Amino acid sequence: MEALRLVQEPQIETKEVRILRQLIEDGKREGRNTDDIARDIGINRTHFSQYVNGTYHPPKDNSRHVGIKIRAYLEQQGLWTEEEASSSEEQPAKDTLWIKSVKEIGLVKTHNLRLIDSLLNLSREKCELNILVSRPGLGKSFALKECKRLYGDIVIIECDVDSTNKSILVDIADSIGVGTSGSTEMVKKRIIKELRKNPRLLVFDEADLLSIKTIEMIRRLHDTMDETIGIMLVGNLRLERMLLTCIVDDDDMSRLSDRFKRSWHLNAITETDTAYFLEKVYATDSARRMLADIGIKRGIRQLVNALDRLLEVTRAEKPITKEMVEELGQVMLSMKI
Repeated sequence: MEALRLVQEPQIETKEVRILRQLIEDGKREGRNTDDIARDIGINRTHFSQYVNGTYHPPKDNSRHVGIKIRAYLEQQGLWTEEEASSSEEQPAKDTLWIKSVKEIGLVKTHNLRLIDSLLNLSREKCELNILVSRPGLGKSFALKECKRLYGDIVIIECDVDSTNKSILVDIADSIGVGTSGSTEMVKKRIIKELRKNPRLLVFDEADLLSIKTIEMIRRLHDTMDETIGIMLVGNLRLERMLLTCIVDDDDMSRLSDRFKRSWHLNAITETDTAYFLEKVYATDSARRMLADIGIKRGIRQLVNALDRLLEVTRAEKPITKEMVEELGQVMLSMKI
């Protein structure tokens, strides 16, 4: 689908990946393809390509990580040694301008940020009622705010457990600049009049905190607008479970199942994403691998929290080490190193 095609960012390659890419190039000259190399290593072609391109998602069981077989193969071929890895590990380049604070990282265009950008544009262009869900900590809210900054016609409504039909309508009215006084019906009429004149994409963040009745009200608003605006509900996995349960258990609410055109799941950030986060961080190779693992398994939020604490201590005057990350993991229970 054209709207979902993502622009690939230049990849930051490790020495290990550069060796693999050279193997692929050498193989082409010898009449061997990627399938042949993956077969020699003992892994499937898909995982091999993902590993080389930085999109591989490691399994929970680290013993099944394809990197283990890849390194064993490279060692067997005399292309990689543990001594070589350890000798370069503790010597990050000293002449690099390392960052001293996470604030210096700036905007990292992760796979999820680019995906959310595409999905919002799709919902807006097709005027659909859609759902986006993921586990916490993958950067949904940050990505939404960044997209709002880039595009002027996105309205983000932040939901909470106290949100009601009236409070949601008041928040919409306030965001689009119409009056918020009067009855619920009066506020709704003002919203409809303004959105018909100046369509916007309505995004409800943390929508998993809304009641089914309020989600039904949002669905009716979309129908009343004759599908001339797009609406996206964004939340944790509970949102999808809640809607599925409602559709199965309540015949009167089953109409919801026909209104939501698409439902998307965000995946964990990729190795390429973590490479961009860590590009200017003064750290040893082993520390980088541990930090990357935190980002992939625990999400962007935990990666940024870990970097924030570590950079407070080192201030780029000395490298972050494996021991520092391990020690931090003992006090930050959510990291689960």
